Amino acid sequence: MRLVVRKPGKGLERLPLGNGNWYDMNGQKLWVWRFDAKAISDYLRAKGFKLIHHRLGELSEVQRRTTGSIRNFLLGLNNFAYRANLPVGFAVSQLMVFEKSPK
Repeated sequence: MRLVVRKPGKGLERLPLGNGNWYDMNGQKLWVWRFDAKAISDYLRAKGFKLIHHRLGELSEVQRRTTGSIRNFLLGLNNFAYRANLPVGFAVSQLMVFEKSPK
């Protein structure tokens, strides 16, 4: 959402494999690291790994903060998107599976 309204997260740290922020959550510090899928792929390819699967993980993580029918609807939407194999560009999370290339 911050990207849409062009408001970067407070304390955003730009790192070689993505961007991260520290958040306060229930009196504890939580590091949230948003990886750059291309940077991860390039890094692992250079280490001898091959990307064998890349799929959408979730359309939204909002269902974690809701309950009842809204939560059920969003979970169903996420399940539909996964089964329909929608492009990863629609996702807030992605699933990537790498395999070590034989030597």
